[in-house]
Amino acid sequence: MRPSLIDYEPFTGAGSEVPYGPTNPALYNETEQYIQEYGLQNVTVPINLVSPSESGLDPDITPESALVQIPRVAHFSNLTQAALLQIVTTAIVQPLGGFIGPQYIDVISLDQTLIALLGGNVPLTPAAPSG
Repeated sequence: MRPSLIDYEPFTGAGSEVPYGPTNPALYNETEQYIQEYGLQNVTVPINLVSPSESGLDPDITPESALVQIPRVAHFSNLTQAALLQIVTTAIVQPLGGFIGPQYIDVISLDQTLIALLGGNVPLTPAAPSG
C-alpha cells in the first residue's frame, strides 16, 4: 500500500491537496512515520512506497516496493518468505512489448491472491509463532 494525500477517499477532491515540498521538515517526519509504520528500518526503502500518491488511488507499485515488504507480510500472515517471493515475482507485470514503460505490480490483484491463499482470513496483527 502507498500513502494517500486524500486518505483513500476518491470523492473528496482527489488531487486537491498539495504535497510537502522537499525543504519542508514535515515531509521528513511523515516519511519517517511511514517507514516505521511499514516496519522498514535498516533497509533501502523505495521512495514511491513512502511518498504520498497525489491521486490517492494508485493501484500499482514497483516490484521493489512489494519485495521490501515480504518480511513484514510473512510476519503478519505466517506465510513463508519463499512463498511470498514466488507470489510477488509471479505478479510482476512486464512492460508493453518488453520495453515500453516500467515493470509494476497491481496491488489489488496481489491482495486478492493473498486473501484467497489465506482463505479470506486476513490477519491484522502478527501471527502467533507456530510450534
